[in-house]
Amino acid sequence: MNSPNAQALSKTLTRFTGIPVTCTPRYRYSHVRSKRVYGIYNELPAHDTILIRADFPLLASLGGRIAGMSDSLVAEGSSSTPLEPTLRGGIHDVLNILSTLLSGPERVIFRSMCTDVAYLTGPARSILNFPAATSTFQVTIPGQESGELTIFTDEN
Repeated sequence: MNSPNAQALSKTLTRFTGIPVTCTPRYRYSHVRSKRVYGIYNELPAHDTILIRADFPLLASLGGRIAGMSDSLVAEGSSSTPLEPTLRGGIHDVLNILSTLLSGPERVIFRSMCTDVAYLTGPARSILNFPAATSTFQVTIPGQESGELTIFTDEN
């Protein structure tokens, strides 16, 4: 797995959303109980698991931007259950784009997403509870929702 740095993350998200995105490293992830999204990835060919946890409002802003949704539609779609399909697709696109930053010599593919930690099972749950390494970033988008993004791995 490639360990992305803040500059690469900022550049990639800015390029795909068309708005300036600033990422800064944080040395601790917060234990705040906000709504979060979990992206589960596999590193091939070994099928090692990588987990990304991001604040839901942040991913909704990024996903809505990629899907071409207005801020009001993102707000409306974020509050619906189940999640509005266009917004869900945009969030999937963001998580898929993030897989390019995780890929190094080995290919990393986005496998699935969930919005409730209770649905994390197997290796994804294990990595969340006992990560070997984490990288946490504060992601800031001017005039949009900002938040935290953390990458959990089982390798140092």
